[in-house]
Amino acid sequence: MANLIPQEQLKMQSRTMVSSAVLMGALICLFSTVVVILGLMPAYMRAHTERSTKAAALEALQSAKDSDHSDRELLLTARKRTVALGAIGKKSELSNALSLILDNRPKGIALRTFVYTHKDAVATLSVSGISSDASAFRQYIEWLKAKKLFDKVTVPLTSLASIEAGSFTVSITGSF
Repeated sequence: MANLIPQEQLKMQSRTMVSSAVLMGALICLFSTVVVILGLMPAYMRAHTERSTKAAALEALQSAKDSDHSDRELLLTARKRTVALGAIGKKSELSNALSLILDNRPKGIALRTFVYTHKDAVATLSVSGISSDASAFRQYIEWLKAKKLFDKVTVPLTSLASIEAGSFTVSITGSF
């Protein structure tokens, strides 16, 4: 069998076929790469959103932990001040009133702030706090009213309205 095409033309056809094959292989590799990238995109997006969600949850946990430390520090400071008040005026009437208010609270009552005013020989002590339920609050108020050290125990209407939410304020007057 004899080839009638000249040698130069055969070499050129051979180069054209090789370059076409290389070009076709490169295009197939490029197309395959694009398909693989598009196929991996949902997995990447899912991993990215999970990582973002976990980072946000970790940040919220860290912030809650930081606020827990500040609450503890606030409680320790309040306890130190209460001890200091007790040491300063062990026999004073105010100290007795504070001890009476603090020591005999029913379970579920947490006291937060105390404001003491003294005007015209009448002392007023405003106490605010949190109650776990309304019955504990009512029990505490009745107990305070029964004490002879206190002349008058009043609960503002706003405090009665917000007791369902847990917070309360009580005004106690007397000669302490």
